Amino acid sequence: MSDGLGSNGVTPQSVGTRAAPPATEAVTTHIAGDAAQRARRRLLLWGIPLFWSALYVYNAYLSAYARALGASLSLVGIIVAAGGFTQLVLRIPSGIAWAGASRSCSRGRSPAR
Repeated sequence: MSDGLGSNGVTPQSVGTRAAPPATEAVTTHIAGDAAQRARRRLLLWGIPLFWSALYVYNAYLSAYARALGASLSLVGIIVAAGGFTQLVLRIPSGIAWAGASRSCSRGRSPAR
């Protein structure tokens, strides 16, 4: 005599169905997710300009500060040139490599090739 249950106690009608969470729980989770996403976006919108401005603004003040400390003009020139040389050697090639990798990924190839 069969009671409609399979050997594992699951009816054919209950396979693949799942109880939905209560409506208030889903709404609360959605609102909390939106608030967290807005907070992350706000952090990025403030953090990115502050990071880049700090990276580039110091160079304008560095030469005046070094001169005020008593450094000669030739030493100030070497200090400022060292920053430019670092840009040339590190950032430009890494930017070119990054752009090449993103182009190869958009064509379906791995950037490791």
